Amino acid sequence: MKIPNPRVYLDIAIGGRNAGRLIFEMFQGGDFNFGNGYGGESIYGQYFRNEKFIYKHSKRGILSMCQTRIKHTNNSQFFVTFKSCPWLDKKHVVFGHLEYGFDTLSFIEEQSTLIGKPKKQVYIYSCGVIPLDRIKHKSRTNSDYDYIIPADIEMPLLEKDISFNENPDFMELKKIYKCSKSF
Repeated sequence: MKIPNPRVYLDIAIGGRNAGRLIFEMFQGGDFNFGNGYGGESIYGQYFRNEKFIYKHSKRGILSMCQTRIKHTNNSQFFVTFKSCPWLDKKHVVFGHLEYGFDTLSFIEEQSTLIGKPKKQVYIYSCGVIPLDRIKHKSRTNSDYDYIIPADIEMPLLEKDISFNENPDFMELKKIYKCSKSF
């Protein structure tokens, strides 16, 4: 049986309220230095070389590396496409795709503005890797695709609104990385 690719989840908050969960196949990334799109590092140093351009920005929910206009300047930043973006092919390395959470991606997209700053702040307030033993294979169908058991797809439940100014973990991140803006 084929070993499934890793899956990760991002729990998203918009304007301090839970917006839902995104689950990606094959994932990593984020500007954790400044939170404004101008930071990010990798384990290889500030930047690292592009990998192969095997996959295309062919649909909604493609996960891809950010880089500057100069080749081989990838760092920890990433983006998710809202639609097919063929002009990004052979410029940005695709390393995953959205499997679950298209409704949450739509909530994020609704925050867009012409100047690029979201209407409400969009945060990743929790994230993690879904253990491989929680990913099952559909062996009795014609499909070769993997799926994730329902318990790992359910949105997290919050008892109250998320207040990032009161959250000690977020305050520590702000202190360490001087992060003053949303992701």
